[in-house]
Amino acid sequence: MKLKFIPSRYEIFPELKERFALDLALEWRRNNNKGEPLFCIKVNGNVMHKDGSLEYESLPSSRTEEFLKNTRFTLKKAQALANKHIPKYMKKYFAQPHTAKFLKDHENTAWAKEIKKKFNL
Repeated sequence: MKLKFIPSRYEIFPELKERFALDLALEWRRNNNKGEPLFCIKVNGNVMHKDGSLEYESLPSSRTEEFLKNTRFTLKKAQALANKHIPKYMKKYFAQPHTAKFLKDHENTAWAKEIKKKFNL
């Protein structure tokens, strides 16, 4: 028997995880009826809808078909949606008073300069 391996998690901006406790990733959830892996876009314990809004991910038995339709994507679609919506989320995140102050307090560090450049802050 040949085993099939499916990468189950793709980190988004892993360099921000430890410093800012950000958990951004594409995570495998299930396969569709064609056998293709479907992923969700995880944002700090929530999942992102195709419109960019965030919703709490309830227990599997409580998830509706509508919820699954709006939050489960092929890898290619999940990557496209993350590229579209995550930068907007990050701008809002870094505009929060406590995060903005933290960046300001460390503005001369290489990592703070990189964040400002990466997200046009």
